[in-house]
Amino acid sequence: MKSPIIIYPQDILDKDNQKCIFVRCGDFEMNSILPPRQDVNINYSELNGRNKLFDIYAARARGFCIATLDNFNGDLSELAKIQGNNLVEDIVVGLTFEKMFEEKNINFEKMKIFLTFGKCKFNIRDTQLVFFIELLEKMQKCNKQIEFDLEKKCLLDKI
Repeated sequence: MKSPIIIYPQDILDKDNQKCIFVRCGDFEMNSILPPRQDVNINYSELNGRNKLFDIYAARARGFCIATLDNFNGDLSELAKIQGNNLVEDIVVGLTFEKMFEEKNINFEKMKIFLTFGKCKFNIRDTQLVFFIELLEKMQKCNKQIEFDLEKKCLLDKI
């Protein structure tokens, strides 16, 4: 399953803005392993092997990335090819949930959750620090504009 790509412009008030934050949420894969429960020759409450007692549900996300782009021209068809200055590179995250379906078996826990993180690599360049300082300035300017517009609207509504 493909996940979304998010593009957040550095200056949302400038229609010619080409600087933005690019977030690729990665690709998700999900699967389940469900053992058969119909074997009348097996006493599930006394089993010592996990593989016949647990439903396993697993999800994995890979390819998560955050980057800054200095010259995004708005062409969404080029998103797959975009290369920027990566802040966070291709993190792999896994989640596995195991649930025992035979509650009377006392040899194992009733459920287990595994959360795994692959190697995380962060890169912060001096140009990216400048990028984020400018982003904060532009967000502050935008917030002031919104406050001004709201105050103006409230005054007009009172008249």
